[in-house]
Amino acid sequence: MAPDVIVWHYRRSAPFTFMRQIYRFAIGRFQAGKRKARLLKPLHVAAALTIPLLLALEFALRFIAAMWLYPILVMLFVFDCFFLAFLHTRKLMPSIYFPFVVFIFCCFWSLGAMREMLFPLRDPAGR
Repeated sequence: MAPDVIVWHYRRSAPFTFMRQIYRFAIGRFQAGKRKARLLKPLHVAAALTIPLLLALEFALRFIAAMWLYPILVMLFVFDCFFLAFLHTRKLMPSIYFPFVVFIFCCFWSLGAMREMLFPLRDPAGR
């Protein structure tokens, strides 16, 4: 990595375009991981398991009759994301948005990854 290289990133203006971008990035990452396993990191797989793990957590909490724990876990997640974002940026508004962006990212990454694992695209161009 060269520290003097400037890389421009396009910031998506609408949530739907961000969701579609993350969904497609997940599909592409898992396609690349099929070709070269070193391109698929454990964090990619962990984010891909977001939806299955959330469903398993909800089922487990319902099974043990501890649904009161679910809102506490959600609030803990939101607070942790907010706190970490605030420590990093020292700005209030980005810190408020960050938990929602992380949730959207993980859910749509998980959808894209599951789509590619269960129903892989035949054409690598994505058509």
